[in-house]
Amino acid sequence: MFKHVVPGLFRLAIGMVNAYLLYTPHGAWLIDTGDISSGATIIKALQQHNLTPAHLRGIIVTHLHYDHSGGLAHLQQHGAPVALMHPQDADDVRRGILLRRPFHLTPPLHHLQAFIDTNAPSQPMGQPAHVMDTAVHDHIIDDVIHVIETPGHTAGHISLLWQMHGGVLIGGDVCMHILGLRRAVGHEDVERAAMSRQRIGTYTYETLVVGHGTPLHGHASAKVRQHFDA
Repeated sequence: MFKHVVPGLFRLAIGMVNAYLLYTPHGAWLIDTGDISSGATIIKALQQHNLTPAHLRGIIVTHLHYDHSGGLAHLQQHGAPVALMHPQDADDVRRGILLRRPFHLTPPLHHLQAFIDTNAPSQPMGQPAHVMDTAVHDHIIDDVIHVIETPGHTAGHISLLWQMHGGVLIGGDVCMHILGLRRAVGHEDVERAAMSRQRIGTYTYETLVVGHGTPLHGHASAKVRQHFDA
């Protein structure tokens, strides 16, 4: 079930990952789509809002990973619109690619790096999905959603700033909020990911929501600056 975050924004926890439903004056937007088994869960949750995938104004996917883009093809088979992504991730999602190598695990998980590199599929695959590559830096979606490029976790990772209720940053996997603010579990480019965590601290917002963990309410941008600039 989608749970209220702030007026007009709702969070759906699907296992360890979140999807979001955001209402603009023009309609409802789904942000991220879970993994390849999440489509039916999202469709059922949309019914809570008297929506079907075909009723969505649009879908925005923050990055290509299997737990954020994996459900997109299933939703589109049930009428969902073409999704918006950054160009550097969009083409791989069109081809069904759900993870790229190398992917550098964050400490303390880095001790598992050799095992993962040896035993995990080099390119986990899903179903190809329909994507437009228009979600670039400073692009404004539907008049109210500001795209911020936050590469590092993936080359085409984006965050979204919604200028309502003092500002809400929808951060994807730019960081996590599980028992406090944390780095994501891994990155394609560790240095760029660090710069992106600092970048999101330069904006002003009261609330931060992310792909993994709970919302952070109250002076969220100041808390991000304090934590990641330390």
